[in-house]
Amino acid sequence: MKRTIRQKAASVALAVMLVLGGGLLAGAAQATVEAQPAFAAQKGAWKSSSGKWWYAYNDGSCAKSGWASIGGSWYLFDNAGWMKTGWQKIGKSWYYLKSSGAMATGWQQVGGKWYYLNGSGVMAASKWIGDYYVDGSGAMATNKWIGKYYVGADGKWDRSTGSGTTNSSTVYWVDSGKVYHTTKDCPSLSRSKNIHSGTVAQSGKSRACKNCS
Repeated sequence: MKRTIRQKAASVALAVMLVLGGGLLAGAAQATVEAQPAFAAQKGAWKSSSGKWWYAYNDGSCAKSGWASIGGSWYLFDNAGWMKTGWQKIGKSWYYLKSSGAMATGWQQVGGKWYYLNGSGVMAASKWIGDYYVDGSGAMATNKWIGKYYVGADGKWDRSTGSGTTNSSTVYWVDSGKVYHTTKDCPSLSRSKNIHSGTVAQSGKSRACKNCS
């Protein structure tokens, strides 16, 4: 009789242990799953072949036939997917891609000459960039006259040379115009809106209006 009671007690204890043990094992397994770190999938990776570079996306495709933003920079790829470098003309605009392939912006020295690429990468041409002038080829002008203004060996406008408008003089212009005006009452500005004022360098215009100069 005592043995029977003991056997029942042992059976109950074993059942409890199995239940509790199963719960503990399940909890341990759950803890193991939740502790596994979750890594974000990569968007792609650079690959090279025969000295040329291309960018492979994780879905099996690759960047090609235009621009692609990668790692915070813009890159240009041809129709086969090869990354381009150097000067590239798209439509009527020129862009410069560094040896890394990244699109250049701001002042860049290329082949011993300085060029200015705006925020979208387009090369500036035939205009003033602050106190510096870039000619039709996009290269910064040096040691030459730009209309009434002279730029020195460093390309900067020399305000002590020439008979142009002085730095303190105010000129007027509109964004769509090709010239600056020495007076706001110029007939050419009579129907214009959003007229700006400042120095010649700030206007970005290379010559004065013939009607008011």
